[in-house]
Amino acid sequence: MAHWFVSSSALIVTLAALVLAATVQVPWVSLEEIATKNGVVRGYVVENPPGYLKVLLEQEREIVIVDTADVTGRTEIEPDL
Repeated sequence: MAHWFVSSSALIVTLAALVLAATVQVPWVSLEEIATKNGVVRGYVVENPPGYLKVLLEQEREIVIVDTADVTGRTEIEPDL
């Protein structure tokens, strides 16, 4: 019994993750308004390495790079449910 559980645990975890992903309605990252020296960027921060933000724009659905030296503020926007 223990051998079956150990050998099947990867499959069980994978199936559980797929079921969870299919049932979650809220995006995994929050929508943000990012105030910069050049204006406001509205989108989803998908990566935050040192020095810049990689943002998926809300309307255009394209990725832009924002220099963190230009960021003056970030505000999380609550999702409309």
